[in-house]
Amino acid sequence: MVSLLRANRAELGLNRWDYNLEDHQGLFDRETLVLPDVLLPAELSEEQALRPVFDLMWQSAGIERSLNYNDAGNWVPGRR
Repeated sequence: MVSLLRANRAELGLNRWDYNLEDHQGLFDRETLVLPDVLLPAELSEEQALRPVFDLMWQSAGIERSLNYNDAGNWVPGRR
């Protein structure tokens, strides 16, 4: 389970110009963000198992999914 306190004072660390974000994207609209529990399957790598958690966090900041994963669902750190 993931919770962010003072989320309204944080934003995703993205270069707004590289991703062509709208003003609200990358920002959280509430002080306390509590994401639902996600069961992490033991047979997956850590990166694959955590994707639903990261997707939920990014969606909470107005972005469709975590951009740190490619279209095949593989973790690609520092992806542009």
